[in-house]
Amino acid sequence: MKSKPKKTQKQPKKPASKAEVSENKEVAKKKKNRDFKINIYRAWCKNCGICTAFCPTKAIVSDETGRPEIADASKCIGCFQCFQRCPDFCIAVFEVEDKDKDKEE
Repeated sequence: MKSKPKKTQKQPKKPASKAEVSENKEVAKKKKNRDFKINIYRAWCKNCGICTAFCPTKAIVSDETGRPEIADASKCIGCFQCFQRCPDFCIAVFEVEDKDKDKEE
């Protein structure tokens, strides 16, 4: 009779230090303040709907003919799901640099 392999006990995670928590919050704030521009190359698009299906914030939606359109570019969080999943490479996502942010710093 074969013996069962022993289960290893998982070590409990060490709680994050205050410095790590504050660093993670700062990174999250920087990501929230980023703006993105979405370009759809209509000549390449075959209206498959993959980009609209995978957009978590619904920044890209389908119009009445099934073609993708940008509903609200400010909703884009820069996850690049539309870009990565498009089989025809017809979507480009760019981070927009705000000139006003540079002046403040």
